Amino acid sequence: MIHDSVENTELTPSGLRVGAYGWQHPHWMGSFYPEDLPTDWQLGYYANEFSTVLVPAQYLEAEDCDIEQWLDDVHEAFRFYLQVPTAGMSLRMFEQQCAQLGDYLAGVVAQSCLQLNLKAPIYHDDDAGDDRHRVWHPDGCGQSGVALMTLNDADLKAQRFWLEAFNQISAEPLQAVFLCDESLTLTQLRDFKTLVELMAL
Repeated sequence: MIHDSVENTELTPSGLRVGAYGWQHPHWMGSFYPEDLPTDWQLGYYANEFSTVLVPAQYLEAEDCDIEQWLDDVHEAFRFYLQVPTAGMSLRMFEQQCAQLGDYLAGVVAQSCLQLNLKAPIYHDDDAGDDRHRVWHPDGCGQSGVALMTLNDADLKAQRFWLEAFNQISAEPLQAVFLCDESLTLTQLRDFKTLVELMAL
């Protein structure tokens, strides 16, 4: 089993982190999470193996969202990226959640039209704004160092091509890659992380 520990992260030249879009995936029960693992223990279990996660907006909007508990569940090297809610909660409330995370917040992913008062970097996930602050997708031109990828049925060769392509066009080294497939399996996530390590990114 590959563990995304502090040492493992520091071994890569750019400190690249690999994570998933959220940690609450019902199809991970039994294949990653033990069948009897309580839902509120899943983040801690996930953080034992991976050092980052892109938090979906719906997690932040949920009534049972507990940032303090999240901080208790992860190790000190873990980093959160947050997807900015576009409806359903005020931006002020979102900014308060960001402040709660403190140094555990590595960045937020937002539409470029939003005005946010944050210390953390803001990465745009739309076609507006400049490429240097835009999230990278395999078919896009963002150069921010944060990538959102949907693997679908792409094999490791295609995934390697994507990573090499990004390194050729980007002004910034990759900092974090999030796999966003709805049906993402732990095998895919682990294999992708192994590829990153083998490529010494």
